[in-house]
Amino acid sequence: MIRKVFKLVGLLLLSIVMVACGNTTNTSEITVKNAWIRPGEIDGPPTVAYMEIQNTGDGTDRLLSISADFSNTLEVHETQVTDGVARMVPQEDGIEIPINATVELKQGGLHVMIMALNEDLIEGQNVELTLKFENAGEIVTVANISLDGMITENEQSR
Repeated sequence: MIRKVFKLVGLLLLSIVMVACGNTTNTSEITVKNAWIRPGEIDGPPTVAYMEIQNTGDGTDRLLSISADFSNTLEVHETQVTDGVARMVPQEDGIEIPINATVELKQGGLHVMIMALNEDLIEGQNVELTLKFENAGEIVTVANISLDGMITENEQSR
């Protein structure tokens, strides 16, 4: 009798957990497009990466961090101009990717500051960036090294 009660309680708890998990509908569908990085040298000044991040899901997401083999220091910054002076403000809490929106990392706005290169980044080369999102997890994208961002469209999604 006690075994039957435990089995019923166990099945009830399992059913509750499955229903709770099934009600999670806010998911993100992230696509990273047109990623490019300005050339840079090991002992040179910082360089920068730009891209478009699109969320076609039904839940917001947040870009938490970016990593790469060619540098140990990649930070998302926003350019803010005050009294004619531009400052690069780190986005320590990451950046929100709203539902059905595209966030553009571009010159004069949000961008990825890349410091302390481990290798030279030469124009025409392709390198990988790993973007870590709160909901979508990790997405690896290919970025083209370019002076002006004129690249063919490349796209990775999750």
